[in-house]
Amino acid sequence: SYIAICGIRVALRQSAHVLCSGSRFPAYMKIDKLRNLRWGQPTKSEYYNLEVKEEDFVNLYEYLKAEKKNIFIFPDFTIFYALLNVPSPQPILWFHRGQTYPKAYDAKLDSWIVDDLIKNKVELVVLEEKYLFSQYLSLDDFPQLKTFIQKNFVKTHQIGIFNIFKKNMAIFKLF
Repeated sequence: SYIAICGIRVALRQSAHVLCSGSRFPAYMKIDKLRNLRWGQPTKSEYYNLEVKEEDFVNLYEYLKAEKKNIFIFPDFTIFYALLNVPSPQPILWFHRGQTYPKAYDAKLDSWIVDDLIKNKVELVVLEEKYLFSQYLSLDDFPQLKTFIQKNFVKTHQIGIFNIFKKNMAIFKLF
């Protein structure tokens, strides 16, 4: 019928995701919940000279799992919430300007994000150095959030593109 014809047309127009263009998929993932998936080698951003390595993804997972702290991840790899069985600590699960939040700055949303990070006692923040899926997204889209992180967290680790910030214990009692 008409729906089937439309579905076939859409399927025929599909092409490989840019991230995986030219990638090989030699082995299954080392994370139990992802054991049926294979990591593309290489997995590269279409916007930056950037590769996200499976080893870095697995190492970040293991680090966050061992820490057992409330986390906030910005912007792309929010899959870690599901992998670690923790809810997103703020209202936006995935950050994509114009799709999951408005193109124009929204101070109320920015404030809501910060308020929820405080309410949910986030102790670890993972900021990606560059973003896999967007050349336009920036922490600058959320100036209150950026200031909150700068004032309350200190960078303690880096695993590949993932910068890890821990709550500054000197100001722990403030929130």
